[in-house]
Order: sequence, then structure tokens, then C-alpha cells
Amino acid sequence: MRLTTMTDYALRLLMYVGQHPDRLCTIAEIAHVHQVSVAHLMKVTHQLGLAGWIETVRGKGGGMRLAHAPEAIGLGAVVRSVEPDFRLVECLDGGGHCLLQGGCRLAGIFDDALQDFLARLDRHTLADILPPGVPGPRDCAANLAESVVMPTEDTLRVALHTVADPELVESIVELGLVKSMAIGEARVDVVLIPTSATCPMGELIIEDATSALRAVCPPGWIVQVEFDWDCAWHPGRMSPALRERFGW
Repeated sequence: MRLTTMTDYALRLLMYVGQHPDRLCTIAEIAHVHQVSVAHLMKVTHQLGLAGWIETVRGKGGGMRLAHAPEAIGLGAVVRSVEPDFRLVECLDGGGHCLLQGGCRLAGIFDDALQDFLARLDRHTLADILPPGVPGPRDCAANLAESVVMPTEDTLRVALHTVADPELVESIVELGLVKSMAIGEARVDVVLIPTSATCPMGELIIEDATSALRAVCPPGWIVQVEFDWDCAWHPGRMSPALRERFGW
């Protein structure tokens, strides 16, 4: 039996968020730390939110945090809520076309093994797999100061990849809305291209982009995000994969 990548990333995400109880964590920083796909983590975050394991906060300074104490998050329950299929063999759910079905004892052994596996996970919680010395609120400022990393264009792009256009529900990076990025002395300036002359969701996009960028910048940095209203967006700015999906 092999758990899916979705379950792997879900457990990694919960471990990371559990190590930072003093603040909100963002998809961008988790993707950067674990070097995994932002798009995949967005799906994982959505699934964990639906299951009630994390709480998400949108807007300026938004992110995610655990919805329960680590001691109350059972590993077995998490795996059951994320893993899509526990059939070790096709006949475990009564389906399949095996000629031995009905007189085979192997399925029962496999099912017992699966239940033992899940029962073992049920004996542990998220608290059991967090590293020792998880910081508390009083350690927040010191820990953040020690972990400050100067942003790069790649870091900013990863952060912006988590921001979706509310109307098209696609990443603003994949849509080609990012015109320019500049990293100055203790500041970041980003210019976006509106999808239309009015762009009714423009303020929300700027708010979400600013929040995502602040999450990967040192405390105190100025983050300026604005639209270039004189620059017209066109489908040719989208990524090849997105153009193919939209048929453009």
C-alpha cells in the first residue's frame, strides 16, 4: 500500500503549520520550504479546510492555522479524510471481476491488515510528530527574526502564484497578470495588468497579492502592488498550459 501525494503533502503541511502556532502560515512559504507545487498545495489546503483540520484567513495578513490543538488532530482521522481510496485489492468494496470472489480468504486478510494499519495511526496525533521545542507565542518575535530570508524574484513569483483572479479562478501568474516585479531597499514593488478596463475585482486581487508578498518578505518591508491601467491584457499572456485548457 502506498499513500497518495495528496496525503503526503497534507501531513507535511499540518506539521509545518503546527510548528508555527504563533502566526498564520501561507501556501507560498510552505511551498518554498518543501519545494513542492503551489498549485498542488492549494488543493491540499482546500481539502484540509473542508475537513476542518485548518482555518484559513483571507485578505491582508491572511494565511492558515490549525483549527485544533495538535493533540486533538489524530493521524488516522487525517489520513482517512484525505486519502481517496483504501482498496488494497479491487474486491474489498465488493466490486471487481475476480474469479475467486466469494470463496477467497485473501480479501479478509488484506482488510484486517488495512484496519491494523489505520488503528496504528489512530494511536498517534499531530503532536507526536512535531519536532521538540515547538515555539510558543512568546518566542514568536525571536524566531521570526532568526528565520528572515531576503526575497528573490522566484520567491515573489511563488507567492503570487497562490493569488487567484476571483472571476477566472486561476492564478494571476498563470494568467499573465504580473507585468513587473522590483526588489529595492526594504521594499517590493509589483505592477499588475488588469483583465479589463474596469476590473471589478481589482481591489481584492491587490489585497490578496499584497498579503501573499508580505508573507515572504521580512517584517517592516514596504509592499506596493498596483495596476497599470494603460496596459491591456490579452490571452496571449497566459501560460501555454492555461491557453490550451481554455482553448485559446
